[in-house]
Amino acid sequence: MTTVVRALEDPGEVLAPAAAFLSSDPVRHNLVRTILHDRVGNPAPGRYWIVNNYVRPMVHVSSRLVVGTFAATRVAIGVAFALAPDRLNTPSEGYNDTLMTRSFAVREIVLGIGGLAAVTHADRDPSAVRTWAGLGALTDAGDLAASLAGGPGSNPAARLPALTAAIGLAFELWAWSVSGQA
Repeated sequence: MTTVVRALEDPGEVLAPAAAFLSSDPVRHNLVRTILHDRVGNPAPGRYWIVNNYVRPMVHVSSRLVVGTFAATRVAIGVAFALAPDRLNTPSEGYNDTLMTRSFAVREIVLGIGGLAAVTHADRDPSAVRTWAGLGALTDAGDLAASLAGGPGSNPAARLPALTAAIGLAFELWAWSVSGQA
């Protein structure tokens, strides 16, 4: 399939072949349609492009992709925290939280491996992706609550974990909701 891009100066030449496409989603294409119709009625110098053979996105975002991406990220984070707990943990009031950091690392690795297994075997057990998306969302909700427990301004170091948990929660909830629609 060859993609052809044509540059035109007459808005009428653009409007005719693009009318069906622009009418297919009038809300999304309202601005372009309005400008073309205005330029046909009130000519003004301009340049317009038409692309034939629409190129589809290379990646289709699916619940399987989201769960797999977050699962791999969890494994990576878990391994990093397991191998270097002292470097990635900020001691609080002279107390070293190495045990809690390693526990967090184990949790992340286990959740990540479970998510990767669910994605790998999604053809045999489609509900596994939904289950692991739900588990990831529950974990991220807990992390978000823990990060915000002290209040938004009380601990600036909690902002990044809170943001990370909120992003994870949103994506995992989305994956959970769409994976049940198959």
